Amino acid sequence: MNKPSFLYAAGKQRADTALVEDLHLGDILPKKILPILTRPCDKQTILYRQNFFRAMEADAFYSHTVKLLNALRALASERYHWSEAELHIPRSLLHLNLLRLYLDVVRLLCAFPQENEITAAITTYWGDDAHRTLYAKIEQAACAAEPLAKRISTFDVSLMDRAWMQPDDGGRSYGEMLAAYATGLGMPSAPGKEQGVCLNLSMSSALSVMYREELAALDARLAPFASEMLCEPIGYAEELDFYVQMHKFMRAIEQKGIHTCFPAVSDHRQYRAEQVYDPYLLQKQAEVVPNDIAFDEGEPFFFLIGANSGGKTTYLRGAALNLVFALGGCKMLAARASVYCFDRICTHFPKDERFEQMGRLEEEKRRFDEIVCAGVRDSFVFLNEAYSGANDTVGAALALKTAETLRDKQMFGLFVTHFQEVCRKGIPTLQAMVDGENNRLYKVQRLHSGASSYVEDILKKYDLDADSLRARGNVHD
Repeated sequence: MNKPSFLYAAGKQRADTALVEDLHLGDILPKKILPILTRPCDKQTILYRQNFFRAMEADAFYSHTVKLLNALRALASERYHWSEAELHIPRSLLHLNLLRLYLDVVRLLCAFPQENEITAAITTYWGDDAHRTLYAKIEQAACAAEPLAKRISTFDVSLMDRAWMQPDDGGRSYGEMLAAYATGLGMPSAPGKEQGVCLNLSMSSALSVMYREELAALDARLAPFASEMLCEPIGYAEELDFYVQMHKFMRAIEQKGIHTCFPAVSDHRQYRAEQVYDPYLLQKQAEVVPNDIAFDEGEPFFFLIGANSGGKTTYLRGAALNLVFALGGCKMLAARASVYCFDRICTHFPKDERFEQMGRLEEEKRRFDEIVCAGVRDSFVFLNEAYSGANDTVGAALALKTAETLRDKQMFGLFVTHFQEVCRKGIPTLQAMVDGENNRLYKVQRLHSGASSYVEDILKKYDLDADSLRARGNVHD
């Protein structure tokens, strides 16, 4: 049986670095968990991860998970120190510590307080007869090795035929013994963090000679248990950290009064969600207006137009981030949702620093071509103000061609744009709404008819009215 993973299965395709940058994922979550989060998963994996997250809502299960994570980190740290140790005695003593830490980890792996599909596989693997036989042998070896290690590590110090420090049967450390001696001499010392003794080559060599038999016996006890075998569970630390960090993030969101949900996983190509929040904006301000999302096979693509600073980018980012969460098996910031298992999420945001070798427009076209040339049908593409450096005629033409290309490739997409012409071509369009006085409402709704808020902004800016502009043939009902 292969060693099971707490992630159940790895994601499908590794996300492009642009997605992390464009959506500011590194600003809202620890960067170390993003390689796991940003890989879309299959349906079974999403459902199993959801059940693990549900179990973490119980205090006992969460505490056990954190305790296991800390034990794994301790094992990894000791493994590092063992690998760095060059002298015989420190390596042997660290090897013994690895045995004890390994046993701590496997006991926790076999004792989850609540069973789900993932923990069932974990406990079955680590709790089978072969592993339990191994644990018994390690326990026996550790118990036999500890008196030898204590004898080697608690040597006495003498000078001029007088014993100055001897092993203490009461279990006190040398630091505690020194503090007691100082107090007895009328020089009490302040408590502090005790530092371990770092043996130099001369002292290590001397001890190796002094305790040749004990060291040989210690090595013989440890030899059957290679450090590589003892470090087999260490990889679980990254996996459990993903769960712990996402759980803490969602818990903090919920404490602000924001609803979250585990999305239903649909077999039909769609992305539907109600009352969706942008998690990035929530990190910056308390009041955020939620919106609904509705994409399906019949309408897989929308343009999004509207007034400047009206919430268009917030809507796109909220839709994209929550889709990333959903496909990673996590909760969404939504009241309810149903999501298809898309294979790929792509973003196309303009960034000036990317355009050193060619013009901005050509670079944007090249990046979009890279997205569609991958040929992944079940992709969801988020474009934010692409081709914004072009004039209105060229930009609108490129935006319409982009929509046509995504349709032909049967990809889903959301395209935020200020090119007003796109809403007259029969392509489904969303609009960031304003009230009667042109105040931003930060609500996004489907555009049916009438002048958009963007047009209203232009009229107001240049002190024009709709009739005079219509007379010039620039606006049509």
